[in-house]
Amino acid sequence: EAETNKGEEAAGEVPKQQQEEPGEAKDEVDEEEDEDEDGSFEATVPAEWQRVMSTRALREASPLPLGDLLSAIGELVESKVKLDAADLEPGQSRASMPSHVWQWATEQHGAHKLAEAALASIVKGVEASWRTHKSVRLLGELCGMVKEPHEEAVNRRVLGLVPSLCDAAPIAPTLVGEGEKATVPVSRATSAITSLDLSEPALEKLDAFTAADAAAPRLDVLLVALMAPVRELVEDAAGEAAGGAAAGEGEAA
Repeated sequence: EAETNKGEEAAGEVPKQQQEEPGEAKDEVDEEEDEDEDGSFEATVPAEWQRVMSTRALREASPLPLGDLLSAIGELVESKVKLDAADLEPGQSRASMPSHVWQWATEQHGAHKLAEAALASIVKGVEASWRTHKSVRLLGELCGMVKEPHEEAVNRRVLGLVPSLCDAAPIAPTLVGEGEKATVPVSRATSAITSLDLSEPALEKLDAFTAADAAAPRLDVLLVALMAPVRELVEDAAGEAAGGAAAGEGEAA
């Protein structure tokens, strides 16, 4: 059935769409206000999804309603956190977040066309709702749909903090809940941020979460706030490793 999606509207033809950040739903550390001239936003389609989702499916899809989208995000993030924490069997590798979303869609809907339509509805749902709920923004960040490209090393560092942030609390209801049920203790937020060994400028941007008079932060707001500084941390480490390798090659020559 997957073969029927190829041809004039082949999955690989899904274009890399504009990456803009409207910035309408600000939080304590989100100051950017990038926006298309007409106020619209088009999500970037992850490479893994371009191979399984046609342009027609994306064009014809309707946004997944916010309630359904939040429920799906809660399940997706919680299951990804648990999978990343589990030991791998010999020969296994960890699925990226985009791959995990696709696997979830196929398990939920079975037939390729139904899973493809569900995935397209998630993309449209992110486009429609990421400004109004940080959990939707988080999914966009984790899949590289919003502003920065997908980077699984960043995802692992950020999602790896979730168990300690939630402690015994269930992850999904905390992530997409409302009121106090969606918050984590300031002490846990401070401990998680400290464990990352971030730069001073990055820590200053996170002062709103660690100040003495800080209110208990929402889990989704905190995780979104951590994406940028953790990305900087990962990129700096990669740059240092590349520099060291180049220096080693120079000495060997």
